[in-house]
Amino acid sequence: MALQRTLTPEQIKRVEFLGDIGFWPPVDLLSSHPDYRQNLKDLFFEGREILGAGCRAENYPKTAHLLKGVMQDMRVMEFTIKYHFIRTRPYISNPS
Repeated sequence: MALQRTLTPEQIKRVEFLGDIGFWPPVDLLSSHPDYRQNLKDLFFEGREILGAGCRAENYPKTAHLLKGVMQDMRVMEFTIKYHFIRTRPYISNPS
């Protein structure tokens, strides 16, 4: 919490931006889902940061397919571990 108080407005803006980035496998099931395009865009976030704006799912369909599978597997593992440890979220156990 002490670190949060030292963040500059620019750092806060960047953290809030990064906090919204994510790939959600259920959204990927329907191309008509309202968040489908943003979901694909977020899937290539790291690539765009390094390689530029051309790094996106439309330009790399095989990579997109691979990354979608990786994210699906990762989500299964993530929630398996979460349910195994059943740890209270820090902001709930220490709301200060």
